[in-house]
Amino acid sequence: MKIIISTSNKRKRQWFEKELQGISNIPVWSLDELSIEAEEVLENGNTCEDNAIIKTKAITQPNSIVIGEDGGLFVDALDGFPGLFTSRWMEGNEDEKSQQLVKLLGENKNRKAYFQSSLALLFPDGKVVTATGYMEGEITVQLKGEKGEGYSRLFIPENCDKTIAEIGYFEKVSNKHRLTALNKIIKKLKDDGTTIFNY
Repeated sequence: MKIIISTSNKRKRQWFEKELQGISNIPVWSLDELSIEAEEVLENGNTCEDNAIIKTKAITQPNSIVIGEDGGLFVDALDGFPGLFTSRWMEGNEDEKSQQLVKLLGENKNRKAYFQSSLALLFPDGKVVTATGYMEGEITVQLKGEKGEGYSRLFIPENCDKTIAEIGYFEKVSNKHRLTALNKIIKKLKDDGTTIFNY
């Protein structure tokens, strides 16, 4: 048995591995580490949760638990934009998208925003469990921080005075939305009288 994170992002794999310590000894792998080429994923769901499920089903590996994630940055003054399209609303790298987002906000005093993380776990028997978490915060007027890139350089979590890129990716406050979603999934499974790794 292995756990596959449906991503090539090594840092995200490391985060899941760290958070699952003490719950499971099953190794956690990213797609690149297993040399898996996922089918081209058409993220055409109506919600982040829909897209997370789509990502898990794009990986066909026997005897594996697949974790898919989708999410986005929802900006209050922009009616939730870019939201579901956070990673693909314009061409360019993450820093370029972030700079453009700051320009779109301009001098608007309402800087409120939140990150959303929707997780889906696909088990070998076809069972799918999903959950969503949120991290409230606000948008800066300029990109800050060298411990991250893109949106992490413009988002200040609630009750903090630094951006995620200033705080660091692996600090709990930087992944509150993802951790909340993961804990909800674990609770769902426990409430069903099972554990996440008894497959």
